[in-house]
Parts: sequence; structure tokens; C-alpha cells
Amino acid sequence: MLITQLRRNELLKLLPNHGEVAEIGVFQGVFSRLILDAANPAKLHLIDPWSSAQGCVRSDGFQMPDAYDRVTRDLAKEIESGQVVLHREFSTKVVGSFLDQAFDWIYVDAMHDYDNVLADLRAFKAKVKQDGFILGHDFSNHDAARRYKFGVVKAVRQFCQEEGFQIVLMTMETHPTYLLARSDNTTTLPVVLSSLFDNPVHRRALPIDIDPALLDRYEQAPVTHGDGRKSQMICFRPQPIPHETL
Repeated sequence: MLITQLRRNELLKLLPNHGEVAEIGVFQGVFSRLILDAANPAKLHLIDPWSSAQGCVRSDGFQMPDAYDRVTRDLAKEIESGQVVLHREFSTKVVGSFLDQAFDWIYVDAMHDYDNVLADLRAFKAKVKQDGFILGHDFSNHDAARRYKFGVVKAVRQFCQEEGFQIVLMTMETHPTYLLARSDNTTTLPVVLSSLFDNPVHRRALPIDIDPALLDRYEQAPVTHGDGRKSQMICFRPQPIPHETL
């Protein structure tokens, strides 16, 4: 398993271009725009109920129906052309409308609790091509993630153990992105890894290769940079972290 200094928007450029892609959990569509610009998918399916009934009203008062309006406005051109397709429904309800092995890759960024993350991964596994990828956001174990009871790390590890996927990499960000591939992927994965190591970012610092078992000890610690920026540093405790916090 690799830890890379690439940010998630840079990671997108390494994935198969012009493919069939799904983003699960869209909110205002900011990352959707990054997907369009970086990967130029032939079709981008945006899946989100955009409903305040799901308990997703932000502390700043921005509500999910407002987010839907923003998506339809900001991506109007791509929606009209058919490049972007909106699915205003919960992911596990809409999944049956897609053919098996439909997607070159998907990005999961919906509910972050253990049960819902695992449900999304299980539901969409068959919809991803044999040589496709599953990515997701907030592979986090910092104080805020534990406070809000994130279960992304635990769910991803459980899914990989059950379903024959491997954690290929995670980004070195405060809210890391993870990349999963089937363990027998010998076609598209070597291409992605070759592009990863050839990236100019890694001429300064190569990705770190770790034993995935170290995730038992994974946490993030707050750091303040010389320019005043604050972020979370990936580190590994000497002793395993209690299972329920992951």
C-alpha cells in the first residue's frame, strides 16, 4: 500500500480517461467539476438524494436542496449535452438501474459512518469493471473524524477483506482519498502505478510503501506549517488503536 503526496484532484489525472464514471455523494458539485476537467469522462453519473431529510443540513445553514440547485446551474452545459446524468436518489436505491461492470471507476463520498460506507462499497462492487477502480474520500482518523464517528477506514478495510480488493494507495491529505483495485488487476493498475511514479511530484519525494497491517495503528496528528497552514500528519502509533475508532 502506497502513501502519495498527490492531492486527490491530481490523482484523478492518472485514472482512465473518457470512461464511464460515478460520483456517489455530490453535494454542491465542486468535486464533480474537478472530475470533468481532469478525467473528461464520456459519462459522469452524479448520485445524491439532495434531501434535507437525510439529516445533512450544514451548520452554516446551507441545505441540500440548495446544493442541488447549484449543481444544475453550474453543470448545466454538461447536463444538457448528456455528459452528466443526475440521479436524485439514495445510492443503494439507484444502484439497480446500472448494468454490472458499467463503470471504469467510481468515487464514494456520501455518508461517512461505517454501515453506510460499507453498504455503498458492497452495492457498487459489481457495477465496477473487473479492471476498474473504487475511490473514496475521508480515509481519516483525526480527532474530528473520531468525534463525528467516521467509519470510512474500518469499512474500507472490511470490504477489501471480504471482496478481494486491495488498498492501492491513500493520499497524504487532511481528508485522504483512497484507491482500491481488485487483487488480480494486471491491466489498468500497472498503468496507474507507472503514471504515479512518473509524476513530477514524486521526483522530490517518492510514495511511501507500507504494510497495510499498519492501518491498525493509523492516526492523524495536527501540525502547523511554517507559513501558518494547518493540516493533519499521517502517523502510526506504537500500539494498535482500539478497533472501534477505525
